[in-house]
Amino acid sequence: MKKQKKSMLGIVSVLLILVMILTSCQTPEKLMAKGNYAEAYEKAEDSEKNKILAENVIAVLSAKSSEMLKDPSSFILRDAYYRTWYNTEKDIFGQQAVLYITGTNSYGAAVSSYWAWQYDYKTDSWYFLDTIDSTTDEDDDDINTMMAKAVLKYSLEYETVIKLDKAQVKNINAQFEADTLDSVEFIKKHNIDMSLLPYPEHSNK
Repeated sequence: MKKQKKSMLGIVSVLLILVMILTSCQTPEKLMAKGNYAEAYEKAEDSEKNKILAENVIAVLSAKSSEMLKDPSSFILRDAYYRTWYNTEKDIFGQQAVLYITGTNSYGAAVSSYWAWQYDYKTDSWYFLDTIDSTTDEDDDDINTMMAKAVLKYSLEYETVIKLDKAQVKNINAQFEADTLDSVEFIKKHNIDMSLLPYPEHSNK
């Protein structure tokens, strides 16, 4: 019996060591590719956290955007821009996002456009503004369209905006193809390090 106990303890020890090794091999990059953004954010260096936050937000909004297409299965993310800020005086956490998406329309033709999203810090939720093709103002633009164009303009011009790189865009499209994108959740607000976020470009934000 003593030999059996020692043998079992040895097996358990080996298994624990293997688990520790496998866990330590889970780099932020690998976790992001799997859609485990909260864990990736926790493990990452401070210099990488905002980049992970950006991909996380775009991943969730990609899932929401795909469901709004005429043919959700036609979704392809081409580019994405994420802007965030934190106003320390007013304790306001701001976010905006623009996704450049290709999908098929009701005629079956592939079309690409910018999809603008705005975060509401009061309700801790995102809402869709509009799909747009440019920042040019038109006479018949409604308030949502004007806001969408403003968000796109900020995304293309502001230095603090994070543009997803090719690997990040590939991560999101791969998760969509694997049908796992719907399970991705936003990193919880209380887990975000606000001290790493830039101060807003506009003082009234």
